[in-house]
Amino acid sequence: PTCWDLDNGTFTPVQYGNDYMEASFWSFNTPNVAYAVSPTIDIANDARVKFNWAHSYSTAYPNDALTLRVAEAGTSNWDTLQYLQGPAFDSPNAQNTAPPLGGDADFINEIIVLDTSYTGKNVVFEFVFASGWGPDCFVDDFVVEKVPDCPEPGALSASQVIGTSAMISW
Repeated sequence: PTCWDLDNGTFTPVQYGNDYMEASFWSFNTPNVAYAVSPTIDIANDARVKFNWAHSYSTAYPNDALTLRVAEAGTSNWDTLQYLQGPAFDSPNAQNTAPPLGGDADFINEIIVLDTSYTGKNVVFEFVFASGWGPDCFVDDFVVEKVPDCPEPGALSASQVIGTSAMISW
């Protein structure tokens, strides 16, 4: 990805085609790590991070992991925003060394609201790709944006479902 620092790990994430950032876990051996650090981003308003990921969890290689962290620019005080490992690090139709068969539709979408302590500061984001020598990991569509006034509902659930009504919560 353009403008990201990719040279800090024992391995380097690569561009897959014209679309995805790829951590080639299958080639990394264990316990190697690749880092992708964003350029500095000004958080002028309360913000959220959105990104998509794909990975095939394998019980034979359970130690693959993806972490997204944030730090105020110029510091090394990282806060973990997302940590994925084990069965939770699995997306539909994921493959060993290629993006999911269904393309973007099979990526998992993550939306994380930043702590308001970052509002008004310059920050950097860092993906940490830790290889357990399993299937490759793909990341796409990383976005930092103002938290909308009316965020879309998330974690929808339904209860008390009957023929003509249901209780919906999020």
